[in-house]
Amino acid sequence: MTVDAADRRRRTDIQRKWRQKLAAEIKALRSEASALEAALVDRKVSTTVLPWRDVALTLADDTRASVHRNRVLKRQYNAQLQLLLSLAQRASSLARPLLSYEAWHHTSLCAPAHTRRCALEWSTNAMFYNTNAMLEKHSVASSVHFANYKIAATENNVFEYVWHMRKTVPLAFEPARRLGQYWVQQYIRGGMWPLLEPSTDLDVYGLAHTSYVHTTRLRPLEHVYFLSREYHSDAQTVIVGQTMHTDELHPMTTPFRHRMFWYHEKITRWDQVTATM
Repeated sequence: MTVDAADRRRRTDIQRKWRQKLAAEIKALRSEASALEAALVDRKVSTTVLPWRDVALTLADDTRASVHRNRVLKRQYNAQLQLLLSLAQRASSLARPLLSYEAWHHTSLCAPAHTRRCALEWSTNAMFYNTNAMLEKHSVASSVHFANYKIAATENNVFEYVWHMRKTVPLAFEPARRLGQYWVQQYIRGGMWPLLEPSTDLDVYGLAHTSYVHTTRLRPLEHVYFLSREYHSDAQTVIVGQTMHTDELHPMTTPFRHRMFWYHEKITRWDQVTATM
């Protein structure tokens, strides 16, 4: 073999190896390109554009829902504002009470339902929380008499009559509680006086154990609006009540007398109950 033939073979081998290297790189690049294209397809999010009509309908639905929510919020805002204004007016313009008692003894009722419910709840709660104070004020707990009374003329020239009773009865708590409930309902419904017509239950707006009763009594003619509420626990029952004289839904058309009561029962023994009024 001559020198020229050996040189040509060497050059041929070099070119062959170079072509093989290029072919391998091209194959690797094509493989990588295919892998990248597959990854791109996997990651590509398919988006479907909604028609303009569907977009418009969706926006219209959202607008209607937003308008409805705004109206509901405005109604709630106006109701709360009315309640706050009513409470502010009531706090700044308290009328002089009928008797020389604190203002909570004489609560007036406005026409709006939410205000009336607040007034009914507040006045009965105020009486309940002052139960012991009123019994102590009139020395009921320390009285040695089964029943007693006192008469006084207040600083407003109003005749005041206070009757109180305290007795221990040999009854279990539940029968004694039912008996007390029966007596109170008879009292507020005019069972002790002649009536022009049967008593009427007025709305108490969902307050539990609460009665608001209207009666028309004779000799003398008198419209009476009696509010009462019961408070129960395992060891005692307290029933409070008072007449209401200022009610925008039921204006007073006759002279009236103010009546209040506190009825308290507590267990002194498993078969014995002490009733105080």
